[in-house]
Amino acid sequence: MADYFIYLDDIATAIKNIEKITRQATKESLKGDDILLGNVTADLETIGEAVKRIPLAVRKDQPGILWSNYLSLCGIADYDYPNVDIDRIWDMVKDRLEPLKAAVAKLLEA
Repeated sequence: MADYFIYLDDIATAIKNIEKITRQATKESLKGDDILLGNVTADLETIGEAVKRIPLAVRKDQPGILWSNYLSLCGIADYDYPNVDIDRIWDMVKDRLEPLKAAVAKLLEA
């Protein structure tokens, strides 16, 4: 097993957590629930940090994934938590995690 598999597993776990806690959520409920927002943000940051640690050569083998979208999640709420971009977070949760989830599953099968 490659050293970076632990990071792929971290990504898969964070996505599963986000899917579970946002299953019934709306953008408005995310904005109005500090606990939900904090948990989602923490998991998104975990994804960003884990993506950073996956070797570039491995990321290049998944050309359909815009890895920079996920790298930018590092520190998504640093020092400006009250002003996090809810639209960006919601877009990531609802539209951008599924392709990453599929790519990570494929890499974990290798």
